[in-house]
Amino acid sequence: MNNPIESVQALSVLAGRINELYEQSEYMAADILDRGNKMVVERTLLGKALRDAKELVRYGQWYIWLAQHCPKISRWTADRAIQLAERAHMLDLRQCAGLREAYLACGIIERNVPGPESEEKSAAAPEMTIDRIARRVDWFRTRCKIEAVATWSAEQKERMAAALRPMVDFYSKLIPNAG
Repeated sequence: MNNPIESVQALSVLAGRINELYEQSEYMAADILDRGNKMVVERTLLGKALRDAKELVRYGQWYIWLAQHCPKISRWTADRAIQLAERAHMLDLRQCAGLREAYLACGIIERNVPGPESEEKSAAAPEMTIDRIARRVDWFRTRCKIEAVATWSAEQKERMAAALRPMVDFYSKLIPNAG
């Protein structure tokens, strides 16, 4: 484009397009923040409803009830939603753009602070603890009471295998010749 008139016209068209794209992206950013706020509110309400249900379920039967009646809600999601509901009234969560920010603000999860050993830990499997093993075994037992393994989809089986793999590795360390 050696012609100055064509360059001015092209720049004018580009400026219009740039401004249009900017306005769209600003609208989307505001919409995302609004949706994130609504998501926090809805998850808080979910947590309150879950807490109410948990109080009515017989002791020790909560996760079984949850898996049977709300199969799309994981234990992790339920536990965090309940914690959010219990802590949200103490904080102003309107500025949270999503659940992660709300969980961080309420102290439900911790912000990852990188340290010198963080690269080593991220490459390795999570450390097996008695609590972690107990939670996985409990979840597996609950899941098998609800639905036979033979009826699981391939994806469900793969996810379970991935969840059990660290336990198998741990077992192999405890009993080296048990293969």
